[in-house]
Amino acid sequence: MSESNENQSGCGCIFSIIALIAGLAKIVISFSKLGGGSGAIIGIVVAIAIAIIFFAIEASKEETNSDDDDDPTGYAAREKREKAKRKMQEIQNSIEESNTKQEGNTTTYGLNEVVNNETPTSSTEDKEEYDDEECEDKELVEKFKKLIDCPCRFYGTDSSDELLKDYNESLERGKREGFIPFIIFVDDDLLMDIMFEFNHECDDEIDIEKIRTMRKELIANASSYEGKRWLDQTLKEYQDDSEHYQEILGSPSDEGYEIPELYLESSNEEYPALLAEVPVSAPWQIFAWFPFGNWNGCPDKKALVNVGRYWFEQHGAVPAFITHDTLEMTVPQPVSDAQSLYLAKEQYAYCLDQVEQTGLQTIHALADSLRTSTVWHFWWD
Repeated sequence: MSESNENQSGCGCIFSIIALIAGLAKIVISFSKLGGGSGAIIGIVVAIAIAIIFFAIEASKEETNSDDDDDPTGYAAREKREKAKRKMQEIQNSIEESNTKQEGNTTTYGLNEVVNNETPTSSTEDKEEYDDEECEDKELVEKFKKLIDCPCRFYGTDSSDELLKDYNESLERGKREGFIPFIIFVDDDLLMDIMFEFNHECDDEIDIEKIRTMRKELIANASSYEGKRWLDQTLKEYQDDSEHYQEILGSPSDEGYEIPELYLESSNEEYPALLAEVPVSAPWQIFAWFPFGNWNGCPDKKALVNVGRYWFEQHGAVPAFITHDTLEMTVPQPVSDAQSLYLAKEQYAYCLDQVEQTGLQTIHALADSLRTSTVWHFWWD
């Protein structure tokens, strides 16, 4: 209530009381004249009753006036009701939106937004138990599993056939369940490479919250444009040594070899493996999950993610497995003749050792290989 309203109310109340007293006095005097002492008593009783009724009415008015002063137009009450309605509508909309997402494709992890930072459960039972023949270093496997931070299955050495079969099955199941399978060969050097890229020393306790944050940042900042720019700049640096580059470029060739499927046997003979179900929405995001580079010409984590995105958007390239020095990716179909030499130059910039230290020897031979292969193989010395 405003100050002026309070003053007006106070004045009105005083005048009402004075008028009441005067009226009551007249009543008492009137009854006294009618009945002497007994009349006076009756007059007083009547006066008291009238006074009680009067003050009850005034109290009721004051309460009503107070409510009206707080909300003179009734707007606040209506506004509260409207806010309550809007809140209920927001809750209903949120529930409907959540149901719609769950009914659609489950590949909705985006920036690896796993609810409440809990890793999704796997429909394939994790192979937790392994004997000493399968794994000589259980502690190393456990470190990898903590770093992987998602459902995974262990495979001992010489399990490449089973591993390849399960990987292919997981590709199809992952489309329904919202993950992309990826094979990691368990090796000290690979663990060290990934830990370094996540700003950990190899012997550090794994800070999984810090790693999750870095993964999200790498994915959020990924750019296919930057991936192509990195490849172009790196290739130009190699081309500056024109004599050596012309020798490596070579001439049109049919000496390339076809790589029709993943080659796991060689790596699995030496190292056990983990088949991870990585909860990402696009294959290139796996490079943010496992940034293994930044050594001996192998791209650093930003370049891995950016180039991975660029090649996925251009060719549908999907990372399939890594060792401490090897990466293999798959594509839906071989590259066309028109694109093969351009892509071969990009892959030379990405990994020059696959040309200079393998049987290919020239970029043109690599181009010939790409024209027939659905697997891209990279190896860094």
